[in-house]
Amino acid sequence: MYGRIDIALQEKFKSSYGLSLYENRIRYQNVKSTLGIHLDALRKFMGVEEGMYGIFRNFKRRVLDSAIEDVNRLSTIFVALDLSKIRRAVDSVRFLILPNNIVS
Repeated sequence: MYGRIDIALQEKFKSSYGLSLYENRIRYQNVKSTLGIHLDALRKFMGVEEGMYGIFRNFKRRVLDSAIEDVNRLSTIFVALDLSKIRRAVDSVRFLILPNNIVS
Protein backbone atom coordinates (compact mmCIF):
# COMPACT_ATOMS: atom_id res chain seq x y z
CA MET A 1 0.00 0.00 0.00
CA TYR A 2 1.36 3.40 -0.97
CA GLY A 3 0.53 6.99 -0.10
CA ARG A 4 1.39 10.29 -1.74
CA ILE A 5 4.05 12.23 0.11
CA ASP A 6 4.37 15.96 -0.41
CA ILE A 7 8.08 16.68 -0.95
CA ALA A 8 7.73 20.35 0.08
CA LEU A 9 6.10 19.20 3.30
CA GLN A 10 8.95 16.80 4.03
CA GLU A 11 11.38 19.73 4.23
CA LYS A 12 9.34 21.36 7.00
CA PHE A 13 9.85 18.53 9.48
CA LYS A 14 12.62 19.28 11.96
CA SER A 15 12.52 15.86 13.61
CA SER A 16 13.32 12.58 11.90
CA TYR A 17 10.72 10.94 14.16
CA GLY A 18 8.00 13.28 12.93
CA LEU A 19 8.93 12.68 9.31
CA SER A 20 9.03 8.92 9.85
CA LEU A 21 5.59 8.97 11.44
CA TYR A 22 4.19 11.08 8.60
CA GLU A 23 5.70 8.86 5.90
CA ASN A 24 4.43 5.68 7.53
CA ARG A 25 0.93 6.95 8.37
CA ILE A 26 -0.03 8.99 5.28
CA ARG A 27 -0.94 5.78 3.46
CA TYR A 28 -3.65 5.08 6.05
CA GLN A 29 -5.47 8.39 5.59
CA ASN A 30 -8.36 6.75 3.70
CA VAL A 31 -8.58 3.79 6.12
CA LYS A 32 -8.81 6.11 9.18
CA SER A 33 -6.71 3.90 11.49
CA THR A 34 -3.88 1.42 11.59
CA LEU A 35 -3.82 -2.02 13.09
CA GLY A 36 -2.15 -2.46 16.46
CA ILE A 37 1.61 -2.20 16.22
CA HIS A 38 3.77 -3.90 18.84
CA LEU A 39 6.16 -1.51 20.58
CA ASP A 40 9.30 -3.24 19.31
CA ALA A 41 8.11 -2.93 15.71
CA LEU A 42 7.10 0.69 16.28
CA ARG A 43 10.51 1.57 17.68
CA LYS A 44 12.10 0.03 14.59
CA PHE A 45 9.64 1.86 12.28
CA MET A 46 10.44 5.17 13.94
CA GLY A 47 14.19 4.65 13.61
CA VAL A 48 14.90 4.45 17.33
CA GLU A 49 18.20 2.72 18.03
CA GLU A 50 17.98 -0.61 19.80
CA GLY A 51 18.14 -0.22 23.57
CA MET A 52 17.05 3.43 23.57
CA TYR A 53 13.86 4.45 25.37
CA GLY A 54 13.19 0.98 26.80
CA ILE A 55 10.61 2.40 29.19
CA PHE A 56 7.41 3.26 27.33
CA ARG A 57 6.90 6.49 29.27
CA ASN A 58 10.22 7.83 27.93
CA PHE A 59 9.57 6.55 24.42
CA LYS A 60 6.16 8.21 24.35
CA ARG A 61 7.38 11.52 25.73
CA ARG A 62 10.56 11.85 23.69
CA VAL A 63 9.56 10.19 20.43
CA LEU A 64 5.82 9.68 19.94
CA ASP A 65 4.44 12.88 21.46
CA SER A 66 6.84 15.14 19.59
CA ALA A 67 6.35 13.23 16.32
CA ILE A 68 2.57 13.39 16.61
CA GLU A 69 2.75 17.12 17.41
CA ASP A 70 4.88 17.72 14.28
CA VAL A 71 2.55 15.72 12.03
CA ASN A 72 -0.56 17.42 13.38
CA ARG A 73 0.98 20.90 13.06
CA LEU A 74 2.52 20.52 9.60
CA SER A 75 0.57 17.98 7.55
CA THR A 76 -2.88 17.40 6.11
CA ILE A 77 -3.52 14.46 8.45
CA PHE A 78 -4.34 14.53 12.16
CA VAL A 79 -2.86 11.61 14.11
CA ALA A 80 -4.08 10.42 17.51
CA LEU A 81 -2.64 7.63 19.60
CA ASP A 82 -4.70 4.70 20.92
CA LEU A 83 -2.87 2.53 23.47
CA SER A 84 -3.51 -1.17 23.99
CA LYS A 85 -2.50 -2.51 27.39
CA ILE A 86 -1.96 -5.93 28.88
CA ARG A 87 -2.63 -5.50 32.57
CA ARG A 88 -1.01 -2.12 33.23
CA ALA A 89 1.75 -2.25 30.63
CA VAL A 90 1.36 -0.85 27.12
CA ASP A 91 1.72 -3.69 24.61
CA SER A 92 0.84 -2.08 21.30
CA VAL A 93 -0.41 1.16 19.81
CA ARG A 94 -2.83 2.05 17.10
CA PHE A 95 -2.92 5.34 15.23
CA LEU A 96 -6.18 7.05 14.36
CA ILE A 97 -5.86 9.18 11.23
CA LEU A 98 -8.28 11.98 10.40
CA PRO A 99 -8.17 14.94 7.99
CA ASN A 100 -6.40 17.93 9.50
CA ASN A 101 -8.56 20.99 8.87
CA ILE A 102 -6.15 23.32 10.66
CA VAL A 103 -3.47 23.14 7.95
CA SER A 104 -4.29 25.15 4.87
